[in-house]
Amino acid sequence: MTEHANKNQESKIKRICRLLLESQEKTIKEKDLLILVENDEGLFQEIIGEVYSRFEEIGYELIRTSFMDEAYYLLASSGMDKNLTPQMYGILGLIFSFQKEFSRDISLPEAKEIFTSQWQEISFLQEKGYLQEHTLQKETYLLITPIGKVIFKDIISNIALDVILDDLGV
Repeated sequence: MTEHANKNQESKIKRICRLLLESQEKTIKEKDLLILVENDEGLFQEIIGEVYSRFEEIGYELIRTSFMDEAYYLLASSGMDKNLTPQMYGILGLIFSFQKEFSRDISLPEAKEIFTSQWQEISFLQEKGYLQEHTLQKETYLLITPIGKVIFKDIISNIALDVILDDLGV
């Protein structure tokens, strides 16, 4: 690889790191990151591997997850969201288990029936972006968002941006 190609690849790594850190959204679509590497899948795999490594070196984890047939990336660290009660974690776990066990999403009427006495917690999880209602063919479903899927990783929301950018060499 030429020196110019190395600098170009390093520049793309830094752009992706910065985007992940500075994005107002906690998730970034994989297809948006692919655009940054001119939709070169091979180059993307090399670059995203390096991005994973750099974040891992400073104690963060880049997570790839899917939601509604699209791949997303988000940044996380170890720990739990201190704003959530054990019951809220249980609700997320039950919904996740339902989806895995029955290979389908839980409809909103089913969720309301199952979680009648916990609906206030469901609303809180929706406000926080961990759950989302989605209507498909006149049926509304309660879905776990990508952030909700990795809630046990304590999503980074208040990061010391300058320190992390320095640590990453960005």
